[in-house]
Amino acid sequence: MYLTKTPGTGGRIKEKPEDFIVEEVPLYSPSGEGDHTYMYIEKINKTTLDLIAELKRVFGLKDAEVGVAGWKDKKAVTKQWISIPASRFNEELLNNMSKDFHILEHQNHTNKLRTSHLKGNIFTIIIQDIKSDAYENAKQTLEILQKRGMPNYYGEQRFGVDAQNIERGRQILLNPRKRIQPRLKRMMISAYTSYLFNKYLDIRIEKGMMDRFLHGDVAKKHDTGGLFIVEDLAKEQERLERFEISPTGPIFGKKMTIPKGASKELENHVIDNEIEFTQPGTRRFLRVPINNVELKKVNDNIKLRFFLPKGSFATILLGELMK
Repeated sequence: MYLTKTPGTGGRIKEKPEDFIVEEVPLYSPSGEGDHTYMYIEKINKTTLDLIAELKRVFGLKDAEVGVAGWKDKKAVTKQWISIPASRFNEELLNNMSKDFHILEHQNHTNKLRTSHLKGNIFTIIIQDIKSDAYENAKQTLEILQKRGMPNYYGEQRFGVDAQNIERGRQILLNPRKRIQPRLKRMMISAYTSYLFNKYLDIRIEKGMMDRFLHGDVAKKHDTGGLFIVEDLAKEQERLERFEISPTGPIFGKKMTIPKGASKELENHVIDNEIEFTQPGTRRFLRVPINNVELKKVNDNIKLRFFLPKGSFATILLGELMK
């Protein structure tokens, strides 16, 4: 479901990897000292799993020795940080890396890189074969999204081919004793809980409540991630409009903060009562800010550059623009 009602630009993306560039923005820079070597690596038409496999091959590593901050898709040029134990790093071995991977820099740091150690990503995207009025339509859409926020949907890539992982995840939760590889199990369960979140966000947008509070909502602070229950609607709505806080939706689990009142009633529309969610759970922003936006018309194409916080999907913004 789209938040904006503006006309779409039409067009196509990802004709070439260079049309979709992703650059990680780390939460911190490596200090230059420590037991872990951080490498900033550019890869072309390769996933993060491909990169991990290549590093394991070149340096003789185990899965547990490799640290990443984010997971990147294949059809793109992506730049991301990755860490390995400094004791296993050998600069001479970099010459054995496939030509699809380029080490841009490397420095040591005190700790292993983890998925929480990411601020966000900068995207540079070319939209081709656009409509004649595409630039003005895109500009209008971006103005709305910068004011109201981008719907924080999970992208389709979260759900696997033909969204099959959604039902697979549900079946795993219905049969918790069934043995399955832990990483695969987490991925499938995450697909199902992400699907339920998207359903909830659909309802909020349909009711015009993505960027308005309901009584009893669980609000989240954008600077610290702190959670609290909304009681004073007028007061908290002012903070929402300044983008200090936003409503959240459910990632169901046993430790998830539960809303109250009208918000809880609405959330009950998507909960699966047949399932006991044993994973921790959390709250996810219903909307996120889009920052550092640049929009240019280049010949018959649109060039778009923007920053999104970690965990948010550029394909959602592209959907709002292209429709």
